[in-house]
Amino acid sequence: MNHEPLYRHLVTTLNRELRADSNGRTGFCILASATLLEVLDHLQIAAQPLRVEAVVYPPPDHPSEHYPCALGSDGDGTRRPAAKPDMWHGHLAVLTHDNFLLDATLDQVNEGNPWLDARPFVATVPLDFGIVWFGLDRDHTTWHPLESWQTPWPDTRVRYLAFPGRGGFKSAPDWRPSHRRELVATLLRATTGPLDGLYARMSSDV
Repeated sequence: MNHEPLYRHLVTTLNRELRADSNGRTGFCILASATLLEVLDHLQIAAQPLRVEAVVYPPPDHPSEHYPCALGSDGDGTRRPAAKPDMWHGHLAVLTHDNFLLDATLDQVNEGNPWLDARPFVATVPLDFGIVWFGLDRDHTTWHPLESWQTPWPDTRVRYLAFPGRGGFKSAPDWRPSHRRELVATLLRATTGPLDGLYARMSSDV
């Protein structure tokens, strides 16, 4: 069964709900990932949290002062100061059993960086991936895999680096079920009604 339409619907809906509750901000990767994981579990779709580093690059024709922005950087090897209370240095996404990477809050890099035009991320990644590159289509809705950062691409690019097995996010308040209860209910409601036809189309793809 092709779950990509469902993943796109969930990620888009979640991103919209996060923005509505926080004056347009989406810097809530732990809350978003925990919500997606619980919703996918309700839908009997296996998935796991995955710490990643995401670096978003502007289109190549932008001025040099329009720099990239990194989420969840692992640093340069030197000892880093502790995160502020209730905060975490990393960036969290969701990896599904069918190798889709879901990042509902990638567009937080746009805040304060108007030359970036990242959108929520849904795309397949290689099994046990280390580093992968994607480019955002001109329609600003679809991420396509790139061979490397040097691959010609007209618009925004992102580089993901995976850190499997990292679990520091589990002590953050946004990982608690009580923090995501309303978001989970909203997304589960969003999987009925408008998606009735979607499920029918997905079933026909089996």
